Amino acid sequence: MAVTSPYSIFAGENKPGYIIFRRVEFNLTSFDVGTYAVNAGSGAYNRLTYVDDAGNTLIGAGGTLNITANTNNYLSGNFSTTVITGSGLSSLLTGYFTNIPIR
Repeated sequence: MAVTSPYSIFAGENKPGYIIFRRVEFNLTSFDVGTYAVNAGSGAYNRLTYVDDAGNTLIGAGGTLNITANTNNYLSGNFSTTVITGSGLSSLLTGYFTNIPIR
């Protein structure tokens, strides 16, 4: 998992043909400690995109991301969001991150 400015958190995996294949990406309004409501839509703030095992891109349509610590250029927190496929199916996506570096 990595963090980049301006205000993106992403996690991925090594995959042939990619520097890093991004599986989960949050685009936030800030890295301040707090709770961020996940919004859907193109260009939305606090947006989540998720690529599933089949390569489908799912969009966050609700839920929250919590930044619980931002200390010495490291972030920690958790998230619980609803993601929706292009066909309208939804599922819950949850996770956490601990001491990921801000780069």
